Amino acid sequence: MTQPIGEFLANLRKNKGLTQEEVAKQLHISNKTLSSWEKGRTTPDICMLPALAEIYDVTIDEIVRGETQEQKPAVKPSLSEETRDALLKRLLTKQKLRRRILFIFCILSVLITLLGLFFLILAVDRPTLGAFFAIVGLCALFSFSVALIGGTHFFLLITERRR
Repeated sequence: MTQPIGEFLANLRKNKGLTQEEVAKQLHISNKTLSSWEKGRTTPDICMLPALAEIYDVTIDEIVRGETQEQKPAVKPSLSEETRDALLKRLLTKQKLRRRILFIFCILSVLITLLGLFFLILAVDRPTLGAFFAIVGLCALFSFSVALIGGTHFFLLITERRR
């Protein structure tokens, strides 16, 4: 039920067990101003609404509407046990696949790094093919850095799984 703002403010104040003087002091206004609000002769300035809402533990919207809105309990739809198990199984399958892909990626990165280091050694021994082997070696260094990052990520996934 909607009631005028003034009447609503008066009811809120009384429900809190506060006097007009106490509320007026908290708002830094005169108690005559508060009385005028509660009697409906004037309405509070918009800049006063946040302070009023805080004092009365209501929302600004409730003050403007002149009624409190009852909290509706949040209804959570419950999942059936079969659905929950299916979702959990799908999640675990995705995690396993992600771990396998990351593991394969790490192994490939290490192998490419070793191959690149081999080519760098060849570049030093054979100056005629040095540029080619140097480029391959730089690729190996890049691969090594990627392997370190991927390995760290894989390690974090494994330790997360054990928690």
